Amino acid sequence: MKVFAIRRRAFSLTEVVIALGIISFAVVALLSLLTTALRTGRDATDDSLIAAMAKRTMTELEGTPFTDLTEGNDKTYYFDMDGIITSEKAKALYECTVTLSKPPADIEDQVGQNFKLVQLQFASPVGAANPTKRTLNATIANYN
Repeated sequence: MKVFAIRRRAFSLTEVVIALGIISFAVVALLSLLTTALRTGRDATDDSLIAAMAKRTMTELEGTPFTDLTEGNDKTYYFDMDGIITSEKAKALYECTVTLSKPPADIEDQVGQNFKLVQLQFASPVGAANPTKRTLNATIANYN
């Protein structure tokens, strides 16, 4: 009776190390893509929320008598995490500082006193030492 030895073919240590190196490189690349995608998604969500808060702020300003909209009279609005105006600073995630100014002299000659430049500066989170800030510019006019 003949006995046949079964020879097993296995991976060498060099092949295993090379395969692990390639897999590690791929995992690191995927993780960097994931963090970039998460940051982009968060920024897109913030941009959408800030646009909605800016619209709410401008609606508030449009409801204010035009004569009460004076330069140097900055107003601050607070918003919760859903972008809803809140009067409680402690519950706020976003802070919007509204600054009104006159238009440049050449434009003011054309539009008169019925036109204001509005700067909306959003800061988040409220009370942070170094908050993220975004600034939007708009105009408001009196048509009466």
